[in-house]
Amino acid sequence: MVKQIFKFHIMLIVSVFFLLSSCGTPDEKKMAFFEKGNSLFEAGDYVRAKLEFKNAVQIDSKFAQAYYMLGKTALKLKDGRKAFGWISNAVKLDPGLIEARLDLGKMFFAGRALPRAAEQADEILKIDPENVEAKLLKASVYLFEKKFESAGKMLENMAAAGIKKVRFYLIRASYFKAVDNNQMAGKVLKEGMEAHPQSLEMAMALARYYGLEGDLKGIETQLKKALEIAPEAIGLKLNLARLYLETQRLSEAKIILNRPNEVYYEIYKIAKDKAKQHKKAAISHYLEAKNIVTMNMIADRKFIIKNGFQFKGDQAKLTLSNSLKNIFLVCSKIINNKKNEKFIK
Repeated sequence: MVKQIFKFHIMLIVSVFFLLSSCGTPDEKKMAFFEKGNSLFEAGDYVRAKLEFKNAVQIDSKFAQAYYMLGKTALKLKDGRKAFGWISNAVKLDPGLIEARLDLGKMFFAGRALPRAAEQADEILKIDPENVEAKLLKASVYLFEKKFESAGKMLENMAAAGIKKVRFYLIRASYFKAVDNNQMAGKVLKEGMEAHPQSLEMAMALARYYGLEGDLKGIETQLKKALEIAPEAIGLKLNLARLYLETQRLSEAKIILNRPNEVYYEIYKIAKDKAKQHKKAAISHYLEAKNIVTMNMIADRKFIIKNGFQFKGDQAKLTLSNSLKNIFLVCSKIINNKKNEKFIK
């Protein structure tokens, strides 16, 4: 009997403990959801993170930071409309939330709502006069509005202050290009590459600069550098192969595209994604690309089926941009060369 009473008391204590643990204050509950959402967001689990942030705002409908994180999660999930709504709400609830204002300003800029983008930058600079990202946003607005004197002055002041962010170098180079000072544009990009040797953005920007200058050696150097940074990037391999092809260096192009079946499969995956984004593009681009694959016998049907992608009748409804069409053309030129028959085996 004593043992039964003792067990009853133990079970009662445990039950009360769990009951008290589950009855935190609303603030504690919302922060628990918010922190779990942050952990999931950092882990890349955006769908589950969104649910946690939603739970947080259900408890506190004025939780600005949670709305902001909902917006960031929506951006990761490529839902721009919801992202804009949630981030706008975050700024409305907390005008001093600088990160949210900055992202909102960037969204306005992307939509070319330049006055509204500038407004967000100005509001941030009222709170934090030295905010680098807000200054870069304002300078970008000046550039698009062709207010080159204002853009130049702002960027020069930032250079004097020792700003060395990747975006600073890219925007400053764009400024010099806009005022037809290509020499300074190149100088700035080279400085940026030196400051950020592992930046893919800098390497590609410098490659584009050399392209405009007609410097093939410079393009090759930067594409190779880009491939060191991102060795599995199919697009980079194809760009370098195209350069070798145009300069009659077919054997080097062959080395770059040493697994053509996989290259084609990756491009078709890209094609499927691009097709959804470019619904009004010409259907003929896809058909022409598909015909090139068929003619060259390179997209082995067994390989395609094994990797989960089959050519079906409705596939003809897909659309492709010109750039993807050109990728197929480059590959076909390489594998069509009779001197390199071993390349397609």
